[in-house]
Amino acid sequence: MFTLGLGHGLVATSVMAAAFRTLEPAAIPAATTLSTIALRLAGPFGVALVAVLLQVFTRAGVAQAYPYTFWMAAGLAGVSLLPIALIGSGTWRRSSSAPA
Repeated sequence: MFTLGLGHGLVATSVMAAAFRTLEPAAIPAATTLSTIALRLAGPFGVALVAVLLQVFTRAGVAQAYPYTFWMAAGLAGVSLLPIALIGSGTWRRSSSAPA
């Protein structure tokens, strides 16, 4: 959890700055509110999802439930990095109001 928190702290500011740069100044307060709500909901949802996965693997008799749960969580985190990779790409700029 410490490593995840450290990674979030190092990445979140850059990602949010890049995303907010594409917004009109009048839209920034609403985007800030929406991103705060999303973070407040996603954190507990992620913890609950990992707990459920661990419980399912343990009840199914999986010999190594903890490593399986870890790799499932790592895979989900990896999938979440795909949109982040698009922020600086030409694809993001063509599909948003980002300045060219």
